[in-house]
Amino acid sequence: MPLIGNQFTKEKIQDHHTYAGDGIRTVFAVLYEGNSVLVFLNGIKLKEGVDYQIVNTGNFVRFTEAPELNDTIDVYGTSEVTDLSRSTISKETWTADAGQTEFIISTPLSGGERITVYLNGLRLSELDYDIDYLNKKIIMDEREEDDVLFLEVLHHGFRSSMHNTKNEKASHPMFATPDTINSDMTIKEGENAMIVGPVKLNSVIHVQGTLTIV
Repeated sequence: MPLIGNQFTKEKIQDHHTYAGDGIRTVFAVLYEGNSVLVFLNGIKLKEGVDYQIVNTGNFVRFTEAPELNDTIDVYGTSEVTDLSRSTISKETWTADAGQTEFIISTPLSGGERITVYLNGLRLSELDYDIDYLNKKIIMDEREEDDVLFLEVLHHGFRSSMHNTKNEKASHPMFATPDTINSDMTIKEGENAMIVGPVKLNSVIHVQGTLTIV
């Protein structure tokens, strides 16, 4: 359901800044909530708590060592859009064994998240790995011992411009769904889902709960 209610305005959830190192500066401004921030140095993703520190004010990061002259620093911070929209980032890190090809994901997945995978700090193409949503794991070519795999999952929160408080009744004059579905989805046990047709499926829907097609 991409649209509920009268939601046509764009909302900003990510703050991105690019800086140039000077060999002295260690603090770089970016807005984020919790630990929802990613930092890159010359295109290489850095390790939180090792290469840089986050602060509880959520308005800057502090490098352990100052980037060198002409280094490029990119910082991406993510914030909640409204009290109703809990767009949050989950992170997981694995250190591979020699020959390891599968990495079990503990973060909840439903198939609608935005997923990014990094290997030793380099962002991978979606052609470099597969996501098994049913068994919750990343599958890729054999890794070398001590390779570091990092997973970032952006969970999109519910939002509607027709609600002002959390306790308001969910009453809408209409809702809209796409007429083509291209992404695989899983309807978990205990969940109810509905598709309004006619709809073209270019994907696989795993039904463990209840699916109603209208």
